[in-house]
Amino acid sequence: MSNERAEHAAVVLTSEFSPLRLELDARSGLPVALTGEGRRISMQVGLEVITAGEEEVPPLGGLAYVDTISETDVVTQGEATQQLSRDAREFHIPISVGATSGALIYTFRASHPRLSLQVRIDGRGTDPVVLRDVVVTVRPEATSAEPWRLHAPGNRIRTDLPLASLTRELEVSPPGGLLGSSGIVALELVSEDDPLVALFWPFPTNEIGTTTVSPSPDGPRIIFDTDLAAVLSAGQRVHTGAIHLDLVPERWETVIDSVPDWLEELGVRTPSARASWAAGANIFEAQIGFSVFAGGWRYSPYPEPQDLIADLDRIADLGFNTIQLMPRHPFPSYNVYDYSDVSTSWGESGGIRSLVDECHHRGMRIIFDILMHGVVDRESVKRAADAVRSGPYATRLDEATTPLWRGGPDNFGLAFSRHLIDFEQYWSEPSAQEHPLIAAHPDWFARLSDGTISGIYSKAFDVSHPEWQDYFIDACERLVMELGIDGFRFDAPIFNNFANWTPRAQSHASANALASIPLFRRMRRRLRAISPEILLYTEPSGVLHRLDMDVNYNYDEQWLFGALFDDTPREDQEAITGESLGRWLSHRNRCVPKGSLTAHHIDSHDTFWWGLPGSKWFREIYSAGHTRALTQIFALSGGPFMMFVGGEGEIESLLGRVLRLRAERPEFSAGEPTWGDVSIDTDSAYAVTMRTPEASSLVVVNTTDEELTVEVALHDDVPDDWTAHDILNEHPVEVRRENVTTGLRVTLPPFAGAAIPLSTTAAGASTEGTR
Repeated sequence: MSNERAEHAAVVLTSEFSPLRLELDARSGLPVALTGEGRRISMQVGLEVITAGEEEVPPLGGLAYVDTISETDVVTQGEATQQLSRDAREFHIPISVGATSGALIYTFRASHPRLSLQVRIDGRGTDPVVLRDVVVTVRPEATSAEPWRLHAPGNRIRTDLPLASLTRELEVSPPGGLLGSSGIVALELVSEDDPLVALFWPFPTNEIGTTTVSPSPDGPRIIFDTDLAAVLSAGQRVHTGAIHLDLVPERWETVIDSVPDWLEELGVRTPSARASWAAGANIFEAQIGFSVFAGGWRYSPYPEPQDLIADLDRIADLGFNTIQLMPRHPFPSYNVYDYSDVSTSWGESGGIRSLVDECHHRGMRIIFDILMHGVVDRESVKRAADAVRSGPYATRLDEATTPLWRGGPDNFGLAFSRHLIDFEQYWSEPSAQEHPLIAAHPDWFARLSDGTISGIYSKAFDVSHPEWQDYFIDACERLVMELGIDGFRFDAPIFNNFANWTPRAQSHASANALASIPLFRRMRRRLRAISPEILLYTEPSGVLHRLDMDVNYNYDEQWLFGALFDDTPREDQEAITGESLGRWLSHRNRCVPKGSLTAHHIDSHDTFWWGLPGSKWFREIYSAGHTRALTQIFALSGGPFMMFVGGEGEIESLLGRVLRLRAERPEFSAGEPTWGDVSIDTDSAYAVTMRTPEASSLVVVNTTDEELTVEVALHDDVPDDWTAHDILNEHPVEVRRENVTTGLRVTLPPFAGAAIPLSTTAAGASTEGTR
């Protein structure tokens, strides 16, 4: 271990724990090159520290800062000091960034990822540091003159993207973000003889942050906006999450299979024991009451609990085995009123008790959709509605919006503004002027520096407050014990992604963003003590949200719908075909913790909510045929399947066959999906092999509106006496065995699929992916 002088840089850091050598700029202490395994990659690294300024609430809520001070002049302030730990060595380099002091912390480890950078910010005496953000920029010298590829699994980018095809900014969802991403950014130098993967992996565990990758002639520009925020007096300090760096002399297709192990090294794994029914859950999302939309249009399939009870036999006949009960609409909708008031929050309590009993009588489960971002009262509703009427979308509320997975922030801003106005009357009239929890527990709420309660449209809870956490866990425990429900879907635990400037929290104001993660750890222990069959399920699917969840949402898959069906140019960075969809899912699954479960959906209340009437269902945006194709792809590729009431329209027959097949053949729900076990001769079809120790089956789906004949090459032998046949369709599609061992020809009508049993004992079972 040393601080060596080098020709290219003033200092070279090395450690006995790693073969990596980090070259630092003499003046700033920031990296200029990383060397290891006989390879070297140069880079330019910048650091921006943002302080002071004033807080401002944007038109759609949250928090922004104006008149801040941005400092980028980084200067070392002395020699590096070293700190040895059990399995790592740290180097601390004191720095100043303008008027702010801190340190660069480099950590070498024996296990991948083998090097990390953190930025520490220190407080000062009479004039505390008001830290608003820290931004780290890395530009590796990887240009399109060499055959580099960009990989960011789980994000809005096709797999194996040539770096030259990156033409616009890519946002990479971080480990604590909404999408099913580990936050990895990997650059692969493609070479048969001398491959290399350069890893750039921001991994914050307190903040969520934002990572973007932008094209540049001199190499991609990777920006990590940490969101780190605090008020720091003398002796206080905070640091960013780690940015992991590594050089691995392998192909990405080899490296990717190590990512779950690397996650375990970082303390991230999914529960080893979960509800036994989780993977096979066929979830029917329903609400009691009515929802309101533009022009006064209402959606009310179940006005009262008895209406849902009367429909349970039909729901069960379709193959659904789990009810996900949304909050009652239109009030309190997706806001907290009072967890103990079941009648107001979910539906008339006697009817809800009967609903639970009737579900269990049919062998069905029922879970509650529960809120945790904040309370609603007349003050908060008025503030949100007034902000819309004076905001940028005030004159545009009648404009049509495209599905959120097609549009950008402006599209969501318009749809969300319209939603607030549509529900304004229904949220305000039943509410108190000020919610009683505010007077009873003022310290349970997140606030601006002036003491105003912050929020998007509700008044935001301080989810990090231990007393509020006890209150929430107690409420969930009571609902399970008193009603006998089978679990929860936790709505929007990272909705309030902004700093909490209360005096209690301001020494690390940004730590509120991911405070639900330790909360869920505590809750899991409590609820599983009641029953190990309780299901915990949440919206965000970043790897940190899989720590204590049985199931996570599939927001990360939504953009694939448009990429697959919108005739995206093949060279575009978002181009997806039926065949490459399988590769995208494979890469996503191989970069999350082993055993992770993702609940797939096409139509949910989240997709239904935002479009104008007439463009709410996927079948209205595309067609029933497109919906059938996606239903077969996602319901038969492992993990739970979910659908909002009404999404079954025009596909009931196919949906019933698919969901029954999931129940009859567990490989389609609980099996391991492997996309590398088969090859197909067209990019218009999707193919996956589903395996359990007892059985394996092949799924092939036509993603086009024309008949398609698919030549399938199986990479594993099948028994000589095996007869290929389709078990999905009422009138089975034609499946012919073209080769004694491995060849199939499958003829598929438009948007049709086939499920073909391969064996009753899975040969060569793979652990390629999770569901």
